[in-house]
Amino acid sequence: MDAISAGSSTSSRPLDNHPFDERSVRAKLRRHPGWSVAAVLLIAFNLRPAITTVALFLADIRRDLGLSGLEISVLAMAPVVCLGAFGPVAPLLARRFGTEAVLLASLLALAIGCVVRSFGAAPLFIGTVLSGRRCVSWAC
Repeated sequence: MDAISAGSSTSSRPLDNHPFDERSVRAKLRRHPGWSVAAVLLIAFNLRPAITTVALFLADIRRDLGLSGLEISVLAMAPVVCLGAFGPVAPLLARRFGTEAVLLASLLALAIGCVVRSFGAAPLFIGTVLSGRRCVSWAC
């Protein structure tokens, strides 16, 4: 009787180290680097219009806000300058703070920049720079 009860207790014990343990599979999926790649691609596809659509409305912006040719030129080149300035810094920030934190900060800067741009001429430039700063996420 002792051999039977001892054998039944070992067979009903859960296998914590089993390679197909549901908890370990979930943990591995959550830490998979593919999520970061997917996040960067989704950000790139969905948020690109925040930078590229300004060029479509330069004539309207110039007329409505009374901006000079120099101001319109600076407004059009600001996102490109931000890409060049913040792109090399992105890997350093990602190593220090983590990819997810840098992506979240980039998304917050983009959202704030898009809202700020609607409040006039000076906020238009500030918002454009904030929106262009989101290019930090490209190099993560």
